[in-house]
Amino acid sequence: MQKRSLAQIMQLVSFAALVICLPLGWRYITKYPFAISWINIFSLLFVMVSIAAEALLGVRTTLLRPIKIPKVYRLVLLGIVLATIVGTTQTSPLTDAFGPWTSRFLQPLIVGYFAVRMFDRNPDYLKKLPQIILLSTIIPTLWVLLQFAGAVPFQDMHRATAGYAFATTFARWSMITVLFCAPWVLQQPKKRLAWLIVLTLAVLVLLATQSYNAVVSAAIAGIIGLYLMPSRYKKIKIGFTVFIAIAALLAISFPSKLPKWNLTSTSSIQTREQFWEVARGVIKDNPLKGIGFKTWEHHYLDLRTKYATPPMRLDSSAQPHSFVLDSLVKTGILGLSFPLSIILVGISGVIIARKEDFDGFGWIGVALAMYCVSILLFGLLDDSWWSDDTIVFVYFWFLLAGWRQYKLASKG
Repeated sequence: MQKRSLAQIMQLVSFAALVICLPLGWRYITKYPFAISWINIFSLLFVMVSIAAEALLGVRTTLLRPIKIPKVYRLVLLGIVLATIVGTTQTSPLTDAFGPWTSRFLQPLIVGYFAVRMFDRNPDYLKKLPQIILLSTIIPTLWVLLQFAGAVPFQDMHRATAGYAFATTFARWSMITVLFCAPWVLQQPKKRLAWLIVLTLAVLVLLATQSYNAVVSAAIAGIIGLYLMPSRYKKIKIGFTVFIAIAALLAISFPSKLPKWNLTSTSSIQTREQFWEVARGVIKDNPLKGIGFKTWEHHYLDLRTKYATPPMRLDSSAQPHSFVLDSLVKTGILGLSFPLSIILVGISGVIIARKEDFDGFGWIGVALAMYCVSILLFGLLDDSWWSDDTIVFVYFWFLLAGWRQYKLASKG
């Protein structure tokens, strides 16, 4: 019995270490010939501990034993596999497909697989998940405070970045963290104030990134999430909606007062418009198979020359700054499986929120719905499916949503 208990605890601890590492673990330990980051190390550690734990628990560990999820989830997952295969066939040199297959697909999928299996055996562990995620905000929050105190240099103008190179990347992680934990914090009967303080600090950090895309996406997702919550939160719903409406009205009325507004409304938008123009040209000429992984990044100047309208903007680009366009550019029409998977998570979230008790696991449905809305909105302007920092969570959210929906269907 002690071995079984220790095995379960070790699996949860290794998962917690991975989650807490996420905002700091994107840094690479090696870059050539294989790029290995701390996220890779902690992911591998969690998988190894999970295999050992399941052996001690007497659970048959095999990836051929699937998590029980609805059939539509399996079809979308098959679409993602086929899209990745198609993208690989169009990639040259072939070694450029190694990262998408490992760090961007197989690693997060296997991590999500074992994580959901862990929660399936121990549903109470789900209540610890928001606590773990909120704990992961402490070091980045302190880092941002040091940046604004002048003790640590800024990486991206005068915007909060913590350990990231770009404020927008940090904003995406902050946005997901805040939205997933907020419903759980609101339903806490005890220690709500302590967790609310941590959550508030995370919100302030998100604002400090000065990412309009992340802030607006989070605000819209937050309103939708609140109205999925029980009627006892009526005052919070009305108060938050009024606050967002007033903030939006002030921002529209006095845009020049917003930080970096002139830069965002001119250079940033114009650059993205050119990225999207080039992407549309690429997709039009390569609708079925795309152009493969890294082709955009390595040959952007050639693509820009072929598809862009002068004046020419940036001479380099890692991705088209739209995860829908990025998926279509790299893997063709099957790339739509990626945004479809996020939409499925949102649909499942609404179903779970409506059918499960909010104080039980219904809050997870609200969190998943908000995640879907925020990441879809954010991804329309500035994202890639194969992002370094949040990719570990992508398939976890997907499998978690499918698993909870399947559980509901089984009940009834």
